[in-house]
Amino acid sequence: MNLFRNLLLWIALALAGALIAQLLLAQEPGYVLVRWRGYDYTTTVAKGAALLFAAAFALWLLWTLLSLPFRAWGRHRDRRARARIGEGFDALHQGHYVRAEKLLAQAADDERVEAAARIGARVCEIHTGPYAHAFHAAGRDAEAPAVTAELDKIRNAGEAVRGLGMRFNAGHALNYYNVQPIARLHGIRELHIGHAIVSRSVFVGLREAVAEMKRLMREAASAT
Repeated sequence: MNLFRNLLLWIALALAGALIAQLLLAQEPGYVLVRWRGYDYTTTVAKGAALLFAAAFALWLLWTLLSLPFRAWGRHRDRRARARIGEGFDALHQGHYVRAEKLLAQAADDERVEAAARIGARVCEIHTGPYAHAFHAAGRDAEAPAVTAELDKIRNAGEAVRGLGMRFNAGHALNYYNVQPIARLHGIRELHIGHAIVSRSVFVGLREAVAEMKRLMREAASAT
């Protein structure tokens, strides 16, 4: 992008130089008259073009200088987001789950899933652990304020995920009681559920455990 912009700038400079040279070499380059509030300002076309170019250059320079702090902050934010994701995955790999959850939650906060988009991720899975814990603490009441608050966070994050062109997945601590509000979210593509299904399969077999979970998910999806 920077190369293309610089190329356009040099082409514009070359065209402006050619125009100014042609006007300077012409027998009668003409003049420019500017009338403002009763005053007349007259100059040659060459000088007028040069002044116009100088004014445009001054505006561009001023804009560049004013935008420097914002660009620097944007680069710093990008570096920190990438660093948090890398550190979070490192901590996860080493088994430091509390630190991993904290770092990845920071990377996913506010500019949440932009961090994943910056590193070229095509899929973003939203962590449903806080929702599941709130659901359990509320006695499996899906309408409890704490539960709906966590569900709203997942919904908003999912909208951001899809808005950035990534696939919206979710998972962690989902089970047969709390899965339907998550499966009902608009645009969700995949739920990662393991422990609950395997635990259930001890009593009813793996085929039946998977079938029960799929039935719950399909019921929720069809209700949207």
